[in-house]
Amino acid sequence: QRSCPIHRRAFCSANEMGLFYNADDEKSHGMAPRRCTDPLCGLLFWAFLGGMGYIMKYASEHGNLNRLTHGINYQGQVCGVDPNVSDSPFLFWCRKPEPAVGMPSGLSMAAPVCVATCPTVFTTQVFCPMASEVTTQQVSSGSTQQTI
Repeated sequence: QRSCPIHRRAFCSANEMGLFYNADDEKSHGMAPRRCTDPLCGLLFWAFLGGMGYIMKYASEHGNLNRLTHGINYQGQVCGVDPNVSDSPFLFWCRKPEPAVGMPSGLSMAAPVCVATCPTVFTTQVFCPMASEVTTQQVSSGSTQQTI
């Protein structure tokens, strides 16, 4: 490295400090000249960048990029974007329908819902879709039986 006067060291240029590549320094120390060692990797890198650019252009023209940054409810609607849920930008997962006291034992990941604000207290009510329960009961009246 070249030296720079101490009183100017904070203001010396990179060239004065010898930080730039200098072929004469390498030649004088017996080093081989620099050359590109992996042109195939460079070509593959540029081909990859071109392919990713094409994919991004195609995705922005034919897809909905909001699906990457917004939640999607159980009906496939994008929270805060689609017309039916434009006023509900947040995604909420309901607790599993198992009976539990206090903290839920798990979340129902299959049926998230869009909400206007995130619930902050346990008394906040949120509509949570649950699986239908079907019960069968036989009722007999006289000589006929009915299944309800």
